[in-house]
Amino acid sequence: MNCESAAALVEKERDRKLGLAERIGLWIHMGYCRLCRLFYKQSNILDDSAKAYADKVSKEEKSYKLKPESKAKINHAFDVELKNQNV
Repeated sequence: MNCESAAALVEKERDRKLGLAERIGLWIHMGYCRLCRLFYKQSNILDDSAKAYADKVSKEEKSYKLKPESKAKINHAFDVELKNQNV
């Protein structure tokens, strides 16, 4: 297995469980390839960070919802501005 195949398996592992042959091949390759081990660790860090950020944004979005009246005012202001630009 080369590094490109190993990297593809690392990313594939994010979406689904690898088959036995894929897991064994990946771990054998990472056993002797320092760069792929580093890629695997960094990929995990990025994945964990992205999930944490998504959770944070999801929680913040719930607290920043506009009231229907505010949305209507904003939409009206956009409509007025668009009409003024077309004139």
